[in-house]
Amino acid sequence: MLADVYYRLQMTDQGLQVLDLWAKHDPTDARIDLYRGQIYVVKAQPELALSCFRRSLEKSTENPQAYSKWAQSSTKGISFCLRRTHSLARFATT
Repeated sequence: MLADVYYRLQMTDQGLQVLDLWAKHDPTDARIDLYRGQIYVVKAQPELALSCFRRSLEKSTENPQAYSKWAQSSTKGISFCLRRTHSLARFATT
């Protein structure tokens, strides 16, 4: 699939465009949100990634890859936020 090729090449904007076109033709396909979430992980946008993974799971609860990506993103997102908060707090005290 073309969106997957763009994802692997980290051509995220092109990947999102392909997914937008796919969504117009088949908005109920859970894979669209799964792939969008993966792209947002690459773009370092964990909140958007998590919301996409959640939407994917809402569309299809029999989606083990979405559960896995959601769990990974949740952990990475929380870890990123904690590191960022710690870094900002340290900067503010110097």
